[in-house]
Amino acid sequence: MATQEGMPLTDVNGSPLFTLKNGKPELIGTKCRNCDTVVFPKRPQCPKCFTETMEEILLSTRGKVFSSTVLYQAPGAPFDGEVPYSIGNVELPEQVLIQSRFSGSGDTPYPIGTEVELQAEICGKDEAGNHLLMHTFVKV
Repeated sequence: MATQEGMPLTDVNGSPLFTLKNGKPELIGTKCRNCDTVVFPKRPQCPKCFTETMEEILLSTRGKVFSSTVLYQAPGAPFDGEVPYSIGNVELPEQVLIQSRFSGSGDTPYPIGTEVELQAEICGKDEAGNHLLMHTFVKV
């Protein structure tokens, strides 16, 4: 179930992976001003030309399934939820692959090429008991 109440998961530097605008999630990436390479999650240095000319951008909220599989083992804390669940990569129009969980797929992987849309879901709680939100994709 999509929600907007909680704190987005963060990258290794403590920066949120997405923002909520008008109640809808938008992934935060970076784009190189030198070679136009787009990456997620955001980073200070371009992985292609190695310059430190990255600017923060909001990524598209729709894309297509690039790969998909089903997992039968639950991830570790703080994640809670049912198994099996489907994960995979979504290719966005910016030509960046986003690794994500697929909502509502259960034990069936999404077919490659399926159109999907970004949403945020509660995935667990932090040590203080606050809800944590993760980005997921669902069929359009």
